Amino acid sequence: MIDDFTAQIQEYESLINRDESEPIIFEIGSLSQLPRLLIQSRIAAKISQKELAQRLRIEENLLQRYEDREYESATLLSINA
Repeated sequence: MIDDFTAQIQEYESLINRDESEPIIFEIGSLSQLPRLLIQSRIAAKISQKELAQRLRIEENLLQRYEDREYESATLLSINA
């Protein structure tokens, strides 16, 4: 469990500390990996949950729930403002 948490911290730090002049490319093997990619993309773009919620015209706490549950309850209509 500690190793998993440490890996998550390292991944987060690599996303927020990346060289912004270099494009970031994410690869996924299946659609089941898409929710994690959405979260990683937001972090890499240095967009807060609050800012993304404003852009999507949804409440910040709703976006937090979506991310906490890896978008399992989100529909395309609810996140496509």
